[in-house]
Amino acid sequence: MKKLQAILFKKDKFTTPQARLWLKKHGYSPIKKVHTTNKYHRYRLTKPTPKEMYRIINLGSDIRAIYIV
Repeated sequence: MKKLQAILFKKDKFTTPQARLWLKKHGYSPIKKVHTTNKYHRYRLTKPTPKEMYRIINLGSDIRAIYIV
C-alpha cells in the first residue's frame, strides 16, 4: 500500500504561502515547517524511515509527491 510521505513544490513557481494554501485546499497537514532546497519547497506529511522504498510521482509539472511503497 502506498502512503504519501511528502509533497514538493518547485521554488520558481510557488512561494511558501502559495504552497501552504495548496496543501490546505487539498486537505494536507504537514508535520514540520517547510524544508527549502535549491529547487523545491518540501512539506513532510509523515516521518521518513531509512528502511522504506520511495517513489516520486509528478502531480503536474510544478508539484511532486513522494510515496512510501
